[in-house]
Amino acid sequence: MVCEVGQRENDVIVIPHRRGEDGYFLMQLMPPGGQGDWQRELIADGEPLELLLLCDTSGSMDQTMRETQAQFVASLLQSLGERDRFNLAACDVDTVWSFDNFVTANEANESQARDFLANRISLGWTNLDQAFDAVMAKATDKTQVIYIGDGIVATSACDPVDFVARLKQRIESRVAKPDAPADAQLPAFHSISVGSTYESVVLKGIAAIGGGSMRQISGEVTPQQTALELLSEITQPGLRDVQVEFRGVQVAAVYPETLPNIAAGTQQILVGRYLPQGQDQRGEVVVTATKNGEPVKYVARIELAEADAGNSFIPRLWARAHLDSLLQQGSSQRIQEEIIGLSEEFHIITPYTSLLVLESDADRERFGVQRRFEMRDGERFFAEGRDNANYELQQQQMRQAGNWRMDCVGRFWRSWSASAETRPHSNWRSSGRTSSRRRQPLGLRRWWIKRRYGRTRRRGRSGSGPVLQRRRRSAYQRPPTVWIQRPRR
Repeated sequence: MVCEVGQRENDVIVIPHRRGEDGYFLMQLMPPGGQGDWQRELIADGEPLELLLLCDTSGSMDQTMRETQAQFVASLLQSLGERDRFNLAACDVDTVWSFDNFVTANEANESQARDFLANRISLGWTNLDQAFDAVMAKATDKTQVIYIGDGIVATSACDPVDFVARLKQRIESRVAKPDAPADAQLPAFHSISVGSTYESVVLKGIAAIGGGSMRQISGEVTPQQTALELLSEITQPGLRDVQVEFRGVQVAAVYPETLPNIAAGTQQILVGRYLPQGQDQRGEVVVTATKNGEPVKYVARIELAEADAGNSFIPRLWARAHLDSLLQQGSSQRIQEEIIGLSEEFHIITPYTSLLVLESDADRERFGVQRRFEMRDGERFFAEGRDNANYELQQQQMRQAGNWRMDCVGRFWRSWSASAETRPHSNWRSSGRTSSRRRQPLGLRRWWIKRRYGRTRRRGRSGSGPVLQRRRRSAYQRPPTVWIQRPRR
């Protein structure tokens, strides 16, 4: 789905998907230039940077996470210029600073900061409230605050949602002070996860409040690569205070609710819901932001096609974002029920649900578990093809088995008829008339009449009606059981 902006190449993309009566969409944004044109030029030099690194050294940070943290800090400091300034703090039970104030990024200060971090032992709990109070006392509106840790709050008030709310109130109160200048801005906050165990609500909340970004170091994403990407985001002129408005289409539950700063050359993905109308819909997307202190606004035309095939990954992306939003709203009974229902519908693990893996249907019956797993479109397509092939194979095997059974019956009766001539004459019956009709064995003839008419008939010499009776013969003489009639006495 393509959106046109001026006469330039289309760079805003909207992909719709319809799931039953619900509509979902994914939109990709990229920051424009100051004149409204799309630019991806990197700026090598700019204003000096002012970085404040807040490193978590609590007991939840194991040795591997601490090594990753040290590598990220070293890569970040080595990439700074001589005019850039930084400061580093270690936070656990208390917050300890490596320098009293911001220092220049020279080799001696960088080495002292790395040694300071290496000498800290992971002990105690994490008092993030006290740590961010200390950070706000030193940060200015141009400071880039970078939290490096797992985001696990371990004080008496350890609820992650409550901590994000307290942090937001603490940061916004700084701008609302009477002595604050009219053009006062909040410092930018970024969060870096250095392991697979972290509190996503806290890390995403830190980044969302300060208009920064959250990044995770794991797998193929190395600390050096993460540090380079973060510095590129900070140094390149991008969009701040981004707001998106939709016109001509009805949308709801668009995530992320608070857009981060969008650096030049980077992309921002949004997911949301739209109301299907039974036909293609056309509208506009209006993006407003500030760039280099100046307001920026641009309009893009979009079209939502009524497409229910393909792009089935979009509803699950939206569900993941919606679950994260619900988790940040607290743990009331209503919120928990909504989270559980959404988790079961889209098969996403949450703190209130889990994934149970059973090896066979017998295990499901044993534990009373109902199988409700739905395959993706591609898997369903191949599964249907596999089921169709199995069905055709079963049909072919059934036809072959039927033909084999009929051939066996035919061979049996042919052999039985051929051997009937050697049997006693009592097995034969003639019509009593001179006829060219071939005489047939009595049992075979009656069996054929029964198959053809349902039962054999023979007129009785006396009595008012026929009576069915099973006629006994020796095992050598009789064919399969047949019914004959005899007169009623």
